Amino acid sequence: MTKHLRFIRRLTALCRGGWRRQKANSDQPAQFAPYKTSTIAYPPLFMRKLILLFLFSALAANAASLDQRFKTPVEASKPWCYWYWLGGDITAEGITRDLESMAQVGIKKAFTASISGRPKEGRPNVKILTDEWMELFRHALREAHRLDIDIGMFNSPGYSMSGGPWNKPEQSMRHVVWSETDAEAGSFSAMVRPESKYPVQHIAVLAVPRKEYPSITAKPEGQTIRFVSETAITARSLSFEVAKRYSFAGTLSAKLPDGSSRELLKIERPYNKRAHYDNMHLAPEIYGFEDTKATEFELTLDGEVKGLIAATLSAEPMVTQAYEKQLARLHAQEFPQWQQHVYPDSVQPEDDSLVLKIGDIHVIQEKPDAQGRLSCVLPEGSWTVVAFGMTSTGKKNLPAPPEATGLECDKLSRKHTRHHLENMFEPIFAKLTKTERDVIKTIVADSYEAAAQNWTDDFDRILEKRLGYDPIPYLLTFTGRMVESAEASDRFLWNLRRTVADLISENYLATINEYGDEQGLDLWMENYGSWGFPGEALYYGKHADMVSGEFWMGRAMGVPVCRIASSTAHIYGKPKVFAESYTSFIKPFHHPYVMKRRAEELFTHGINHAVLHVVVHQPQEGVPGRNPWYGIQFHRNTPWFLSSRSWVRYHQRMHTMLQEGSPSADIAIYTGDFSPQTVGPENPVPHGYDYDYINSDVILNDLDYRDGKWVIDRPGASSYRVLVIPEVGYVRPEVAKRIAELRQSGGAVLDSLPVTEEALQQAGLGPVVWDGNQDFKWKLRETGTGPIFLLCNFERTGVFEASLKVEGLQPELFNPVTGEINTLATWQRVDGGTRVRFMVNDLADSVFVVFRQAAVTPNVTDIDGALDLF
Repeated sequence: MTKHLRFIRRLTALCRGGWRRQKANSDQPAQFAPYKTSTIAYPPLFMRKLILLFLFSALAANAASLDQRFKTPVEASKPWCYWYWLGGDITAEGITRDLESMAQVGIKKAFTASISGRPKEGRPNVKILTDEWMELFRHALREAHRLDIDIGMFNSPGYSMSGGPWNKPEQSMRHVVWSETDAEAGSFSAMVRPESKYPVQHIAVLAVPRKEYPSITAKPEGQTIRFVSETAITARSLSFEVAKRYSFAGTLSAKLPDGSSRELLKIERPYNKRAHYDNMHLAPEIYGFEDTKATEFELTLDGEVKGLIAATLSAEPMVTQAYEKQLARLHAQEFPQWQQHVYPDSVQPEDDSLVLKIGDIHVIQEKPDAQGRLSCVLPEGSWTVVAFGMTSTGKKNLPAPPEATGLECDKLSRKHTRHHLENMFEPIFAKLTKTERDVIKTIVADSYEAAAQNWTDDFDRILEKRLGYDPIPYLLTFTGRMVESAEASDRFLWNLRRTVADLISENYLATINEYGDEQGLDLWMENYGSWGFPGEALYYGKHADMVSGEFWMGRAMGVPVCRIASSTAHIYGKPKVFAESYTSFIKPFHHPYVMKRRAEELFTHGINHAVLHVVVHQPQEGVPGRNPWYGIQFHRNTPWFLSSRSWVRYHQRMHTMLQEGSPSADIAIYTGDFSPQTVGPENPVPHGYDYDYINSDVILNDLDYRDGKWVIDRPGASSYRVLVIPEVGYVRPEVAKRIAELRQSGGAVLDSLPVTEEALQQAGLGPVVWDGNQDFKWKLRETGTGPIFLLCNFERTGVFEASLKVEGLQPELFNPVTGEINTLATWQRVDGGTRVRFMVNDLADSVFVVFRQAAVTPNVTDIDGALDLF
């Protein structure tokens, strides 16, 4: 379809221009070029007439083709589904009936995953990857082949993320741990290996001059923590001892000698419900502030306090939120916020001598022995010996059957990622026939839920190459100590996080994609994470063939991650945007009618292909069937499922229209250079405008300004009218340089969020939809013949009116539920667009307004009422 329209455009250009003549002595054939210079030779008149005849015939054929594909959607438009095999209760008969029911309702592809589940007495308990399981899996492939259903395989048992019993601790995700031992000059011999549940691999041992700082520790008394000293203390930091799960907010103030009070610090920490995702959830919370000398300080707590055990006020200058900045604790929230990982700056003390300098740090060349004992000779002075190592984070794939559960592979290592993939897939692939193997089309990677890691093999060399300096002395920032300066310490930790985010994309996800290419498989993935995603979502999604968002029924989860997925697809030239659709806590009242409005909300954020969540394997017949606690139950034992063919066909029509042509958004919003970064800013533009997020990778490598547009030089990528670059903290020098160049290119650049309509109009950009008589949601696709608008999520029933940015074309209404197509009678020309009017009979109504044919003159504007949408 896209090739067809591209050819039509070339023919149009040919009619307007011609062939560029070559020089007389050239032996090259004539080359086509658009009309630009006097070197044009027009085609003969009869040829231009012939071309125009063909052009109009092609446009008519395209309109007929769209009508046909809308009324009777093609195979490729069918939705996909998740297909979970719970526990070991698996039967060949159930597999056949599962797949037959999918074929009956119109599902094209099923993502298979082996999920943990309690075996029931008297039922099968087939262990994954055994010969018995393998024969059942082969049976599934043969039946899928018979029914023309494609299969996708999760890249790991369970649905998250990439783990298995074949991954050893030294091949797993790892993080930095350390021990501290006080010592004096001369011979030193002590056990220094840090404690850990898993083996600890050596990184480095450093000796730093030992310093003593006055401090005061106190516990909460009601809503107050008071720090009192007989003599004045120059305080510079405040650290909190916390429980595994905690939340608190408060203000630290100092009572000065003149009786006044000075506010030093405001803190707000939301509840960390999933603290078990953090590698060091019991580490102290650290905050720095400006030097303040006083005898009494007070922390006033606001609201409910959970898990706050004690606080320590100290004269030691410390790195603010050192554990968060090193990715040891991401304090993840259920619904991530855009800048939640933009951390406050550390504060430089007035006395610079209090900060460790590189020259003060003694790098001990000796290594601990096999038992963890270090023997060495220390130089003159009193020292603290800090031994750094890396150990497994202990994160495992979940929720997988026990026999298939193991450590997550190292996400920063190509070698260890490939080891995981080979152990996951090759024992299975080796036992398949060619016919069975050809049914498998896709490797699946679900939303990232494996938490963070901050070290890997040879990571010091990787960092040194990227940063241009030795990172080993800066390991001391992990402990909260400042090295060189507050700014240098923060910058090292910022670069560490940026490097981790880049390597998760380049060494983990790209390796899965490359392995898939070798096996003839596409990589489908959800390019975001919950509960501690350490990457950058847009760049992460770049390395997959297909990206997906996710939305739930009855919960807020949906818009931010679906918008991230669609932006990723648009800036990296991926035509389809998927969504794990209708995930929920199991509710009996979730049925197709109530799901429609929710799905269409997410379609307006760029989703154009649904993946139903979830079809659970039904080993036997009977209502309500086998069900997990999550997801809508799309299976044959749900009473309405086998009657849902028309509902599935509705999805096909939505997919068909939302994949037609290309996405259209006028505004590109830069999300910043920081990481981790899961989502972008919410609601950044007014209602009548649309937007995509862009990242540093696109700005550095692909973005340019040409012909009045911000253009991404990548096949299939979008272009924009306005670029928004808000203040988002530190950016790398090369990114800052490129942004400065782009600002000088002549394109419209705005600086603040949210963007106001006034600012957009001053930049020469008007709305795409305006003057609606009620709230509604919309999405625009541009095609070779004209725009397609999706209008949905109406505020109320009755007459609907709105103006759309299109002129000179006749509006038609495409009903995705029935497949009906009607020419709209009640519309009128308005300044800059077309005003449409029709009747909304139900809040779940939706319609595509299609413009592709020249407007009929005069149009009907004076009838009483409006076209009934349904």
